[in-house]
Amino acid sequence: MAQEFFLGIKLGVTGASAIGAALGSVQSSLKGLADAARRLQSEQDRLGEAIRRHMGTLAPQTIAALNRDYERLGHTLDAVRVKQEKLSRAMQRCQHRW
Repeated sequence: MAQEFFLGIKLGVTGASAIGAALGSVQSSLKGLADAARRLQSEQDRLGEAIRRHMGTLAPQTIAALNRDYERLGHTLDAVRVKQEKLSRAMQRCQHRW
């Protein structure tokens, strides 16, 4: 009986340790996504400002290309934010279970 008790404790501690490591990995991923989102937002802001500054001086094709890049950055930023939200929700669900 005592051996079963200690085995159960050891398994519980091992499981909790694995869950803690997994949550640490998720938190690290969330931080990486947040950093990427900040960099993308900064890049999009700089590009938007450059487009506004040079609106009347650049060729229409150049403005169109810059606008496509601006839109592409926006879509990428949206995708990063969606992944960030999904990962955050998954982490919260996992934390509530334990």
